[in-house]
Amino acid sequence: MSSPAKLPLIPGYSVNPPNPANHAKKQTLRFANGIAVPVELGQPDEAAALAALQESLKEWRIPSAGAAAAPAAASFVPSYVALDKKVLRYHGWFKEPVPDSPLESWRVRKVQLLYYLEDGSMQVTEPAEPNSGLVQGTLVRRHKIPRQGGGVLGLGDLAVGAAVNIYGREVAIVDADAFTREQAVARGTPLAPAQPVPPNPIEQALAAKSKPSGLSRSDPDSPSKFAEALLGREFNSKSLQQFLEHGGEVLRFYLLWDIPAEQGGGRARFKMHYFVADSTAEIMEVPEAGTGCALFPTFLKRGPLPKVGKVGGGLPGQARLAPEDCFTPADLREHLGYAASELAPLSVEEQKRDAPQPALPPWNGIGSPEDSLQNCLKLVPKPPKKDQYRWQQLDHVVLRYEAVLEPSAGKQLIKIDAGRRFVMSFFMADQTLAVFEPPQPNTGIPGGKFLERGRVYKPGNKVAWLTEDDLAVGALLDLHGRRFRLTRADAFTERYMAERVQGGS
Repeated sequence: MSSPAKLPLIPGYSVNPPNPANHAKKQTLRFANGIAVPVELGQPDEAAALAALQESLKEWRIPSAGAAAAPAAASFVPSYVALDKKVLRYHGWFKEPVPDSPLESWRVRKVQLLYYLEDGSMQVTEPAEPNSGLVQGTLVRRHKIPRQGGGVLGLGDLAVGAAVNIYGREVAIVDADAFTREQAVARGTPLAPAQPVPPNPIEQALAAKSKPSGLSRSDPDSPSKFAEALLGREFNSKSLQQFLEHGGEVLRFYLLWDIPAEQGGGRARFKMHYFVADSTAEIMEVPEAGTGCALFPTFLKRGPLPKVGKVGGGLPGQARLAPEDCFTPADLREHLGYAASELAPLSVEEQKRDAPQPALPPWNGIGSPEDSLQNCLKLVPKPPKKDQYRWQQLDHVVLRYEAVLEPSAGKQLIKIDAGRRFVMSFFMADQTLAVFEPPQPNTGIPGGKFLERGRVYKPGNKVAWLTEDDLAVGALLDLHGRRFRLTRADAFTERYMAERVQGGS
């Protein structure tokens, strides 16, 4: 049969083939007991997957009435679910060459081989070691490592005492963790006992180099002195011997400096540190509050000091020395032979004197005396504080008295003032006083406000003012040059003052 004639690929001349090719993406999963699992290698296409699905559905037919129930099928668990997060760990090492090093030609690098049972992948890591100078951590990322000769590395290649080739490096396996050994016993292939890791050549070289000789540097037979003599250094130096024997020993003394009167006078406290290793000293100032002097933390920089005499005696500059450190007296008694009485601390406490209070200047008449007082007490004056108790508890209390004029000392009272009557109101909230004159007919005096409400200060005193204690029937009051006598009080004032006397306030 001749082949059909070929038609040109132009519109209207093309025909669809009777059996078109199926280019759909093939199914890669099938369902077993409601779980999606990969299709086995023997069932690569959809027809095989469908056949497997139909076979699995046969087990789910409803049995007829009276028939014995079929035994339940065992539940299926995929391997990637059963072996999830289960990892075998092996310990090993490999040899790495080290060129151009006088101390080592190769080194040992310890690694861990992690085998993931879920998918058979492996990972190689190196535990971090401090001060190694190497890039450590993950050496080979997780994947299926190819085996030399074909295939991939599996469980059969990993065993204690065996060696595996990982990308050209022979890794010797020397141990495994407890979980890995349990899994090996469950499989019927127990692992061999742990094997030692060969020592690192660089560690052996450094250990031999730093091995102590049993002699300190201060010992005359110390090898370090011989090495220093070869380098041209003086190995029997007295200062070096002192430094090696007394390194870190510091004596501390507390000093008190009597400042001369021509320099301002007073006293200043210091502490001196004497370094026994090199016979140098430094003097630090001890800060004290309220001195008004600038603080210099370092009074004398560390350096050699001239001989200052005996401990506790007079020193240049009228400074007195007193050892108070627990280590300093014992060291001085042991090495310098001082007696305990010579090392007793000196009493430098002086009697505290109260600071003199400056006299307040007289009031200049501007503002109230309380406002002027704030300018004397503070650089930035603030308004005087009010007595909140009086304002809250005594705001409604007003004491009223009837008063008449009295002749002042050396003066006479005119006839028109003899008949005048006044009402004095004392406000307890702020201890202010107001005077009112009731108008009287046919006197020629209009009456009204006689004294504005305010504090009235006692004669000759610009700080103390009149209070409720100065008010009583029959008392004489001098108000701005005029003298008044209180003749009587109203009923509320008499009752309030009586209760005040009984209460003792």
